[in-house]
Amino acid sequence: MVTFFSYFKYYLSKDRVLFTRIKQITGITPLNLSCYKQSLRHHSIASKIHNSGSKNSNERLEFLGDAVLNSVIAEYLFKKYPYKDEGFLTELRSKIVSRVSLNDLALKIGLSELVEYDRKSMQNINVRNSIFGNALEAFIGAIFLDKGFKKSKYFIIEKLLRLHIDVDKLQQTEKNFKGRLIEYTQKSGMNLDFKVDELTHGKQKIFKVSVIVNKKVFGEAEHTNKKQAEQQASEKALELLKNTPKDFFTHQENIENRDEEVLVDEAIEETLTETINESNDNLINENLEDGLFEETESEDLLAETEVNLEINSESIHLNKVLDDQTEEVKTNN
Repeated sequence: MVTFFSYFKYYLSKDRVLFTRIKQITGITPLNLSCYKQSLRHHSIASKIHNSGSKNSNERLEFLGDAVLNSVIAEYLFKKYPYKDEGFLTELRSKIVSRVSLNDLALKIGLSELVEYDRKSMQNINVRNSIFGNALEAFIGAIFLDKGFKKSKYFIIEKLLRLHIDVDKLQQTEKNFKGRLIEYTQKSGMNLDFKVDELTHGKQKIFKVSVIVNKKVFGEAEHTNKKQAEQQASEKALELLKNTPKDFFTHQENIENRDEEVLVDEAIEETLTETINESNDNLINENLEDGLFEETESEDLLAETEVNLEINSESIHLNKVLDDQTEEVKTNN
């Protein structure tokens, strides 16, 4: 009887649309719309309601909903997998209640369309990655306050798990991309490094992680959580490495070796030039001091020295070209 009157009370009020949408999403007739309204109100538009600074946002309901969600999922998995250990159950529950998973669920059931928030807040990467998932947890908290644990459990299992999550498929999904990347590079004999930079956006700290394989960047990601950034960057790197030709690193190593040879040749040429210049300067000065020839003759000697240097440089360059051509012939054969 209470449900019947509640239906007509809200159906004839300005909250008719919200009432109908909640009933469609949950399969439950809500009694107290105020807690649902609060569950859909992000703190970016919430009002201060206490001297302590507390706001009428969905953050407290999120805390409650998180506890209800985890307990229901824990019981569900405990019964579904009677012979699995706690490590397996914990990891699988983490995948189901992860921020990415909850955000996705909120979008699938249409809850994201009801969330109220300041559009400017979406520029914050942390908000963008969590706003709808947090609202879903708060929404579950609202169901718990309005209808009790039994109805909350019904919503989580029947409207979320069974309709939108393939638990058997999910438990086969490997999420530890960093571990897989480390294993992949070790087996392939590659050098792996993670470069972490701390960026600041306003008051927010962002971690930028770069995955470097054999001195080349293969994946980058930014996140407010360092571990999440590492996982996302590792996932990108794994995907790219698997699509990279096997001889890529061999060619790259050859190019680097050739660059090093060029630098060595340039250093030798520079040292040779400096040595010849210094020797000729000393010889000219000694001869001038001994009066063996005039200053004009020394200028002729300098000119001759410069010609010799050019010949030496051309000789070094020619030898380098011949070496490269020989190496290329060997490679082709």
